[in-house]
Amino acid sequence: MMEDPSDNLLEGMWPFLKRLIMLLLPFWVFLLFYAAKAPLWVASVMAGFSLAPVILYEKLMLKKHLEDEKP
Repeated sequence: MMEDPSDNLLEGMWPFLKRLIMLLLPFWVFLLFYAAKAPLWVASVMAGFSLAPVILYEKLMLKKHLEDEKP
């Protein structure tokens, strides 16, 4: 069985938090832009862009985690 290093991020809570964040963050960003009276296409695009920081955060934390494990 392969071990996924992302399972160890945030003391094992990252897989659950990632799914929750990826579900709720775009919705929240869309509602924020919609409430600010932005056009629907702008709100939709910004909601889509809101997922990139989550993925970048995971990659950076995995890189840091792997560098810390090296002797």
